[in-house]
Amino acid sequence: MADEMDEHQQRDVAAQKILEAMQQAIDEGVSPDVVKLVTLSAAVTNFVNDYGEEAAASIIETLPEKVRNGAFSQPGRDGGEQGTGTDGASSDGKPPTRSSEILTGYARGRQRRL
Repeated sequence: MADEMDEHQQRDVAAQKILEAMQQAIDEGVSPDVVKLVTLSAAVTNFVNDYGEEAAASIIETLPEKVRNGAFSQPGRDGGEQGTGTDGASSDGKPPTRSSEILTGYARGRQRRL
């Protein structure tokens, strides 16, 4: 099935499945903060295991600037609007081109807020 989907579709499906699993854990009584922390920890662990500590650290070092520039902000928070992130994410309906963009889109409310 993965061969039938382009990269954008694969990212969308992966993000949807992860968000559904997160919501299921919350629905079963796990604190949203715990779910978010475990999800972030799992992602970092996977980066370290797949790319090594130095490469993972380099990737993670890019996040503070993106966070400060609104790449992951929801509309209406701190005056930010959709599509204003510096990573090129937009709300024009076009599929995201980078993993940070797909996270941006979902963080902006395309899915249930966790």
